[in-house]
Amino acid sequence: MPGWDHYSTWGYDEGLDCLYAQLFANQDDPDAAPRIWITQPRYLVRTVDELVVAIAKALTPHVPAPVPSEVIESWLTTPPR
Repeated sequence: MPGWDHYSTWGYDEGLDCLYAQLFANQDDPDAAPRIWITQPRYLVRTVDELVVAIAKALTPHVPAPVPSEVIESWLTTPPR
């Protein structure tokens, strides 16, 4: 996602049987803890659609305008170049 694409990551945690996301704003220190961490127990995310919603909500206080779900979904589903 623009502004969050340098260090952020997401994936599937087999041990917890759920999806997760670790979001860093591009200006954040990549050696620090993620600014936003979407994982259990606060979030129980099993589908990409649920992860899109969780990311959109979690980003709201950190961005000047809400990020459209389509942008988040594209970021999650488009392979890196």
